[in-house]
Amino acid sequence: MEWMSLLRAVCLLVCCSLFPTYIWAASTPKAAKLPRIKGKPSKRKRKKKKPNRLEFTILPVLNYSTDRGLGFGVYSIIAKFKEGVYPYLWRAYFRLSSTVKLTENGEALFPFHEDFVRLDLPGLDGGRVRLNLRAGFFRFSTTGYYGIGNASQRLIGNGISPELVKPSSYYQIDRIYPEVMLLSRRELWRKGRKRLSSFFGANVVYNVTNFAKGSRLDEDIKAAERGASAHDLFLRDMLRGLRPHARFEAHLGLVYDSRDSEFAPSKGMFHEVSVRGGTAFSSELSYSGLNAKARFFFSIWKDYLVFAVRLIGDVLFGNTPYYELYRYGGLFPDEGPGGGYNIRGTSPQRFYGRGKLIGNAELRSKIFAFDTPVGYIALGLVLFADAGRVWGALSYQDKEVGRIVDGEGAGLQYGFGVGGRLQLGATVVMRADVAYSPSENGNIGFFFLLGHVF
Repeated sequence: MEWMSLLRAVCLLVCCSLFPTYIWAASTPKAAKLPRIKGKPSKRKRKKKKPNRLEFTILPVLNYSTDRGLGFGVYSIIAKFKEGVYPYLWRAYFRLSSTVKLTENGEALFPFHEDFVRLDLPGLDGGRVRLNLRAGFFRFSTTGYYGIGNASQRLIGNGISPELVKPSSYYQIDRIYPEVMLLSRRELWRKGRKRLSSFFGANVVYNVTNFAKGSRLDEDIKAAERGASAHDLFLRDMLRGLRPHARFEAHLGLVYDSRDSEFAPSKGMFHEVSVRGGTAFSSELSYSGLNAKARFFFSIWKDYLVFAVRLIGDVLFGNTPYYELYRYGGLFPDEGPGGGYNIRGTSPQRFYGRGKLIGNAELRSKIFAFDTPVGYIALGLVLFADAGRVWGALSYQDKEVGRIVDGEGAGLQYGFGVGGRLQLGATVVMRADVAYSPSENGNIGFFFLLGHVF
């Protein structure tokens, strides 16, 4: 059909232009004839891969987001597969990358640095224990800060003193945070693909925060020091952890997984609940949190058309450092709401608060797939919609403060868009998303990154 051929052509053009790559796979089968890609999908069964094999991928880091700029560098993934061990025996991930972005004066700025090594060992103790280790250096010199709460505003040029701070730097802070992380999962029950596991994680992060005089954070710090109003006192309680410090955090939880694939699932579920606690070894920075995530994958037509849904809920208690207010916990903690991994179209670190709710829905298609001399390749398109909100505090003694911080009504932040997907082998998925957020003043976001959002 003409429309299907057009979709395939568009998908191929988008993915190939956005993801120039080189891939080499060790121990792959001999080249097979490509299945037909015109008309109806070929009925030829894909040649089965050897169960005991080594997949090696080396790719350039070539990504882009509207807030971080153009990413460049190199990463490598080495995965060892063994019969009877799911999803692989071990997987190593190496990454050296940075981003470059032009300022309003045309100067080159390197806002984001990400250098780390990560090791995944799922086959310990007969496959019942899975261990993840990561060590790295991270710096985000344009970390966003727009105020606390769901009603925080992004106003460009209003009330900003150019003699004190550049307009582009008004909502930015510089955060440096080297980290060492350990995560262990133990299988408690298994039946086929269905697995129930417990997990324990711990990490140590050293935090350094820098900000410009006259920036939004500087203004809020001065207001908190004055303490002239109930809102100022609220800011004093929320803006913690601004001095250099080391922070230890641990989390414990349960996870249920029935997906048919970790990296490109077409059916199954992936749910988790967890508790966490952290401290900077003082009562001024000690906190706890609860997190729950639910992910559903529905196969509409085999693995060619899949509907995927994710829901996230997170709450924080105690004396929380400011940088945890734009993050949520769980098996793999991340930032949100805001940015290319949850509400696409909104800015990273856009919303700070103790309570968070996020929802994502994606319709994923696989236009065509084939085996090559260097491994399996699949191309597809995705339609998506994201929504969520935060609560600055879980309760307010002064209702007027609650109205200023979180606003009135549902206050949903949302975005939607379309993207392309390129899958290489069994464990590498690359994505290119274009998102539009009406709730963020019609902001448009572009994201060329590694992996599905969920």
